[in-house]
Amino acid sequence: MPQTIILDKIRRLILLKTGIKTISPSDCRSISSLIQKETQKNISETTLKRLFGFAEVKNKFSKYTINALLEYIEKNGNYTLMERELLHQTGISEKFSSIQSNATDISLNTLKAIKSRSTVPYHYTSPRFFARLDFEYFYDSHYSFTAFVSQAGYGKSILLSHLVQSLFLDQNAKYSKDTILFVSARDIFDDQNEYSNVENRIKAKIGLNTRTNLITYFKERHEKSGSKLVIVIDGFSDLVTNKVSKPIIFDKLINLISFVEDESSIKIVFAMRSTMWSRFYDQIKNMSFVKRKWFPGTYFSLKHQSNIPPLATEEVEEILKKIDPNRSKEIDASFKAKLKYPFYIQWYYLLKEEFPNFDFFTNILSFEIVDRFIHEKIYNASYATEKVLFCKKLIQLSDYGKGQQAVQKSLFIADLSNFKNAYMELLAEGILMEEKQQEDGFVVDLVRFVHPHVFEYFLFVELLHTANNQMNASFFEAVNDQYAGKATKFQILQWSARLLIIKGEFNALNSLLKLNLSNYEKTYLIYFIAENLNYRQRKQPLLSAYLEEEELHQMMMENIIHFDFADSCYKDAVSSLLSISRNDKYSYIYQVILAIYDCFSFDKEQLKQRIRTMQSLSFKGEDFVINPLDILKSIYAALAGECYKNDVLNAEIEAFKQGNKISGSNAETIPDFKEMLSFILLRLHNSFIGNRGEAVRLLNAMVCYFPKMMFSDSIASAYLFSMMAFIRASAHLENEQKGLTEKISVKIFHIHSIGNSTPYIQTIYLSSKAYEAKNSRDYNTAIICAEKCLETYKRNHLSLHQTLMYNLLIDIYEEMDNYEKKNEYMHQKLSLIDQKKVDASIFHNIK
Repeated sequence: MPQTIILDKIRRLILLKTGIKTISPSDCRSISSLIQKETQKNISETTLKRLFGFAEVKNKFSKYTINALLEYIEKNGNYTLMERELLHQTGISEKFSSIQSNATDISLNTLKAIKSRSTVPYHYTSPRFFARLDFEYFYDSHYSFTAFVSQAGYGKSILLSHLVQSLFLDQNAKYSKDTILFVSARDIFDDQNEYSNVENRIKAKIGLNTRTNLITYFKERHEKSGSKLVIVIDGFSDLVTNKVSKPIIFDKLINLISFVEDESSIKIVFAMRSTMWSRFYDQIKNMSFVKRKWFPGTYFSLKHQSNIPPLATEEVEEILKKIDPNRSKEIDASFKAKLKYPFYIQWYYLLKEEFPNFDFFTNILSFEIVDRFIHEKIYNASYATEKVLFCKKLIQLSDYGKGQQAVQKSLFIADLSNFKNAYMELLAEGILMEEKQQEDGFVVDLVRFVHPHVFEYFLFVELLHTANNQMNASFFEAVNDQYAGKATKFQILQWSARLLIIKGEFNALNSLLKLNLSNYEKTYLIYFIAENLNYRQRKQPLLSAYLEEEELHQMMMENIIHFDFADSCYKDAVSSLLSISRNDKYSYIYQVILAIYDCFSFDKEQLKQRIRTMQSLSFKGEDFVINPLDILKSIYAALAGECYKNDVLNAEIEAFKQGNKISGSNAETIPDFKEMLSFILLRLHNSFIGNRGEAVRLLNAMVCYFPKMMFSDSIASAYLFSMMAFIRASAHLENEQKGLTEKISVKIFHIHSIGNSTPYIQTIYLSSKAYEAKNSRDYNTAIICAEKCLETYKRNHLSLHQTLMYNLLIDIYEEMDNYEKKNEYMHQKLSLIDQKKVDASIFHNIK
């Protein structure tokens, strides 16, 4: 009997005796101990690893080894079972039902092994819709074989298991009458150094007599009942391959494909990593008789050597709902885009398992996953030093990310000879990939990182190394200047912020935030920092003390003073800062900002809850121009239709308008964040309880308190000018003091051109242009501007502003005698009233 068949039986019986369902390299040590204990014979752990395919097989196993293993199987075991498995090779039942049953049992065991190995619970995974369509086409076609090819971590095994389960094994499966043999490559290629016959290995697996021709047997079955044999091979990456064994494996696979020829009764499906497929394809590309039998699949890309596309948005959503069914908030869009790559899913799941309340929504998730992935696959793996050096060399050859990210492989020739094993593992693990490109008529081999985020990580590491590991103002400014306009710039800054928090170098965060960034970038960076602080305090308890310090929150407030209410990220950033605040003063301020959002969105219940929370804080609004709680209570009463009388508040607001509330000389200053918040609150109060004339008085008072705002290019000035434009236009005052109207327009345009404006300020200004156009009877322009503003306000749930635009559009269409459109917007306005469940008088009194 061939040794390969005996070894196959021995492997199965050892697993049967030990009760191990899915063997791993660590099990070999315990099996070695059991053999020593029961037989007093020494079979080393390494020998067992060779037996089970975890180590390279250079020579045949000795008779001593085989006899010792047989003795262990017989010892205190079921000899009858062993005898039936090993000795009764004659008289094998070739009854088709038995053969089909054997194949199904093997397939179920393979399926069970994949499910138990899955890093994400199998029921969370997604059956790939494209794979089913591709397979069904292949099944009915003239092609003999197809391969699912991708980089490591794309879920090839899971993909195959879902196909086998749904199409062959499930009740009422489409191809249930077929014989499905789902096997691991190790089961039929584990003697990779021997040119054995794969056909015989398959026949031995399913219980078909060695003298029976596999093709003839299943051809006859196909002619009688239409039944086919479908061989699905997974796990080529588990084979120990080298320059000797790999060509043998490829030859065996080519022989199997050639053996099947054009016989439609047998179909072969397998999965391979891109690197292995690339070398296999190099062997078959000139074999026309083999290549013409290959179905490449719908998504095959020769450049990337892959035919498995990223997960579709619907597939990602389906998986996320399974992992976190109670998730109420949207995950960051950029991170969700990364979840299209299945290997990200497993790390996201592990984070959720480690931190069940891991409820962060910036791309902090992405950074944590990349960090864990790199540490497992590079820093904590074999050849770690060589792998890191190779990755850093790739960054250097890309001109530190300023040139092409793909580098010619020829530039690595010297390094390849030194780091060959490290390089091959980087390819196998899906960290690096090779691709081909034509240059001047020649095919050039290129090397690049598979995933951009891994490139960005090593780019950050290398830049930090060149700066002597000093993250200071000079380092950040160099990054900001040298990578201006590149997506990598912001990623480097985020890696910097993350490392500063881990190292506890909080003072350097101030240098990072002082960079000349857009308001959106600064907001998102603060959001990212806040979520990192929140996450890190769970791992670094000493961090909690820093969260109580006023210095941190003072720094954050100075950089988040732009109050961009048309940016959902802004609200999330403030909410995240509130979640880490251990300082009542700043918790109060964050609550005030969020309360403004509540007022804008007509969320009276949330506003009510926030007022209660603010009342429980030790800080009571000192240093504010007017107590925010009094203003918020008044607005809540208006939203709820309740009577609220506060003579003190009314007197303070009147005193503000008369110029009696802010003392001291402010001629050379602009308002700080508390003064700006007070002004926004006063304007908000005026929108609910007041008139446009009083709004003009508020603006004039603010200018009197801080005259420098009229000449400054600050965010505060941009807000003031946009509000002046809006109030003057809505009160039909734009034709009075035309010089002021022109100055406002020029000033807003200038501030926007230098990047000191925000989408909210720009939308408020556009609203003023809608009013101006309506006042001058340019209705088409007015409608275009108003509808564009309405779109922004709806997207950001700014119901107060929506109402103002509805009122404007209703007036426009009434003047145009277009009652159909007027009624349409009237209906939308009434629907908003019903949805928000606020007092109806609000929609008539808002200004």
